[in-house]
Amino acid sequence: MEKEVGAAYKRSIKDHLVCKVRASVVSLYTKRWILPVERWADFDPFILMAEDWFKRGAFSDHPHRGVSNNHVCRRWKARTH
Repeated sequence: MEKEVGAAYKRSIKDHLVCKVRASVVSLYTKRWILPVERWADFDPFILMAEDWFKRGAFSDHPHRGVSNNHVCRRWKARTH
């Protein structure tokens, strides 16, 4: 619930999330959803948020290793490189 305070807004906390870590089928990779996909409307304007862990050897040498390139394009089409 938002309450107007001058020119700014004060927001109360709606929910506390417990983020569970899930191991992938491949033992080199572990993930957890920070903002679950099925509740995207609750977190608008964010679409989703995840955290990933990769063990040594999961990726070969690459100039973009460790960098996430996510882009939001016109008409809200998401594109990942």
